[in-house]
Amino acid sequence: MGIGPNDYRTVLGFTRLPHDTLELFDAMAKKMRYYVHPEGLVKSSSLPSEVLPVTEYAWINGDTCVFVDGSTDNPVLKFYSKKRNAFFKKMEDRQKSVFVRTSNSLFRINDVLYYSPTYPSNELYVLGADLERKKVLQLDFGSYTFSMEDIPEDMDTKKSADYFSAHKEWVYPYTKYVLDSLYIAFFQFEERFCVACMNRNTGKNVVLKNEIRAKPQLMKPDYVCGDKLYYASEPGYLPYLVDKELMSPAEWAKMERVEETDNPVLIVYKMKTK
Repeated sequence: MGIGPNDYRTVLGFTRLPHDTLELFDAMAKKMRYYVHPEGLVKSSSLPSEVLPVTEYAWINGDTCVFVDGSTDNPVLKFYSKKRNAFFKKMEDRQKSVFVRTSNSLFRINDVLYYSPTYPSNELYVLGADLERKKVLQLDFGSYTFSMEDIPEDMDTKKSADYFSAHKEWVYPYTKYVLDSLYIAFFQFEERFCVACMNRNTGKNVVLKNEIRAKPQLMKPDYVCGDKLYYASEPGYLPYLVDKELMSPAEWAKMERVEETDNPVLIVYKMKTK
């Protein structure tokens, strides 16, 4: 990281490519940078200026990449062709975002690319090869279900925290996942953070309180695969994220050897509804 010709400035994401190649999206420089171990930087490619503002990106196929526009007044998906080095399609969100950003929009599970609005929403979509959104999950909390249609017309991001406090009766969904056998939703209700898991086969639900500094907590994962959630934790926060009764003696012994000055520790959660 730096300001030299081969340095990156602001990384908003990365993709692991074949042949030990790492692609870094250097947003402020409007470049994709490619690093190979142990050589280092081997190539950089420039992106059109309209890539900004941006918050995330993900490849749909070898040529097409989708970028999430970072504008709070009108979120939009922008589709880019690597061969043409040009943006060729935009997809506006159905609602203007009047809430602060509450989750990431793009994530991939089992090679499926999912899209979720960054504001509290009950919908989860898949971005397909046809570059269209297909709804795959609709959350329903009954009389507690939040709708964007309920908010006042003069709502803006500066008022969002006050709105949450004044309307504790709604469930505000944040991140949502479709796993092999589970649906998982992180949400806020009555100013408390919670996690809901539903077994896709039996319909059985489990709801966990996920309050700050409570023990144990389930953090929004950095990676999801199968029915497992992966989260990289700073060593000092580990006691809040694990439960000794649910761990094997060998794994607990590993955790007790971790020092606060160590690198982040990868925690793997296997979710159950039993």
